[in-house]
Amino acid sequence: MRILSGMHCSATVFFIFGAILTFGTMANKGPANPNRFWNRKRYAWLALAIIFVTGLIVYSNTFRVPFQYEDTHRIVKNQTFRSMKDFTDLSYWTDLNNAPFSMLTLALNYQAGPSDTTGYHIVNFLIHILGAFLVYHLTRLILIRRDENPDWNRHFIHRNAMFVALIFLLHPLQTMGVTYISGRISSLTGLLYILTVYLYLKGRLAYTGEGAGVKGIRLLVLSGVSGILAILSGPLALTLPLTLIFTELYFVRSPEGRSCKKYLSAGFPVAIILSVVLLLPFALASLPGDLSYGEYLLSQPGAFLRYVRLLFVPAWQNVDHGLGVDGNIGFAEISGSLVIVALVLITIRLFKKQPVISYGLLWFLLTLVVASLAYPGNDALMENRVYLSLAGFSLFLVAGVYSLGKDQRLRMADYGFVIVIIVLAILAYQRNEVWKSKRTLWEDSVGKNPANPRGLTNLGLALVREQEYPSALEKYNKAIQHDTSFYTAYLNRGLMLFDLGKYELAIKDLNKALRGIKDTDIPYFFRGVSHAHLEHYPEAIKDLTRAIEINPRFAGSYKNRGVVYEKTHNYRDARADYDKVLKLNPENKKVLVNRARTYFMNMKYREALEDIREAEKHGIEVDENFIDEILDRIANPPDDSLQYFINRKENVKLLPE
Repeated sequence: MRILSGMHCSATVFFIFGAILTFGTMANKGPANPNRFWNRKRYAWLALAIIFVTGLIVYSNTFRVPFQYEDTHRIVKNQTFRSMKDFTDLSYWTDLNNAPFSMLTLALNYQAGPSDTTGYHIVNFLIHILGAFLVYHLTRLILIRRDENPDWNRHFIHRNAMFVALIFLLHPLQTMGVTYISGRISSLTGLLYILTVYLYLKGRLAYTGEGAGVKGIRLLVLSGVSGILAILSGPLALTLPLTLIFTELYFVRSPEGRSCKKYLSAGFPVAIILSVVLLLPFALASLPGDLSYGEYLLSQPGAFLRYVRLLFVPAWQNVDHGLGVDGNIGFAEISGSLVIVALVLITIRLFKKQPVISYGLLWFLLTLVVASLAYPGNDALMENRVYLSLAGFSLFLVAGVYSLGKDQRLRMADYGFVIVIIVLAILAYQRNEVWKSKRTLWEDSVGKNPANPRGLTNLGLALVREQEYPSALEKYNKAIQHDTSFYTAYLNRGLMLFDLGKYELAIKDLNKALRGIKDTDIPYFFRGVSHAHLEHYPEAIKDLTRAIEINPRFAGSYKNRGVVYEKTHNYRDARADYDKVLKLNPENKKVLVNRARTYFMNMKYREALEDIREAEKHGIEVDENFIDEILDRIANPPDDSLQYFINRKENVKLLPE
């Protein structure tokens, strides 16, 4: 593990320790009426300042982190982000698998600067900070509402609401939801989820108070809007209806001190129905390969145990834990199921005696166990799934510790949490260092799990980008040795061989890749271009046509098929492909020269000259002999244009994008 730099380590340790110690000293000098003292806004602002500065120190090394993992697929090569047309289509917004609101924010970042990751990271950081602010305010509201323990007024409500927020902010597991750009789906969902609960609780408390009904209604309306945006942001929000109704059960009381039974009796069925309706599309979604949803469910108890271990001991983090879905029931699955059942029973048991602890545990279970069902796929465990549940875990942890002691023990707990927060801050900073490049990220992953074929393949890809081909080949070969059916390794090795000009070997690997990868145009495209280089023109046209059928919005497939058509003297179809290229990518003016050749061969000399002049306007160099020949043909039209290129033996160059 990398050592935190001396400057940042000192800044983190001294700032956290000094700020919290100062905050605690000021708090202990409060007036006799603790409720009045603890509601003074200046202490809230001080807590928020501590949260912000601490977060900025810990995440200061993330703003130049490059696109990682699935960022290339989700952002860099996302055609939707270029045109923004899909965001005007209602069907895009009604498909929750798209996480449309999160993707819209990423698209806006893309429009502001597609290749500069700093803007993405600034937004991610602000989302995380705002989430921590809301955790602080929600915790404070809960503790003020349930202040049966008199010690909590002085020792818990403000300072320890800050502890809850800082653990949520600084836990190293949060780095995958913040430093990883596509992790915004988790962090933005988490922010809006917490905001929805906070506004709902604030609104219900205002609505049940005297003379505050109108204010309560406004807050509830805002809560509804926030909830809709949360559900549109990502699958973590699918448990929101249940969380709201449980928040009602735990904390909302009438002026007489009774729970509002009419809301609960009507709300529970509605919340359950809504949650089932929201979860159903994910349960019915098709999974990669031959996996069933039932097999995925069986993997989750074992994954839950891993999450719990990582929460208490955040060591051996990994961008890809390699915990696959095999459908088998073993010790981990059985013990994980027993732990989940035990925690549910503890939650019920603590409902009356320790409602805050019970609520934190309930939040944790709902947002991790239930919400994990909304992530079906090859990955049984992904660290960003813990993002939202960490709010409940932090509340459960802090409230649980403070329920164990009084007086002097509370002071010891204060210092204990300061130490924990400092350790978490250092670990989070170190974890962010791992994300600084593709190579460091996947070297870390492979170092912790050397038998994971996906980690080896991604490390190989990172090495290819640095042109370390022998090392990359070694990683690809190891990945295939560990799993001969991991077709992505064949694909990436084939692409590397293509870059090296070894087209026959590339075709062999791409053939193997296509045994398991059939839903993307990439292997067809590169196999088609490889065939073209080897002058296997019928095979090239077949593969490029298939690539176009799968992805009709990729201009490179049309361009290369057009070139192959030129090679086979099919100038009409070649020109049709070049027309399509210019429609999809008007900035690709080099294609004008290609299209000019097709016009020339069909004896359309004036059209050819127009394309050539347009290309020259954009600084594209054109063979002067070709221009002279066009001008000569315009002045003296010949009978046969084909002979010109036969005499010159024109070589049409392939330019894959």
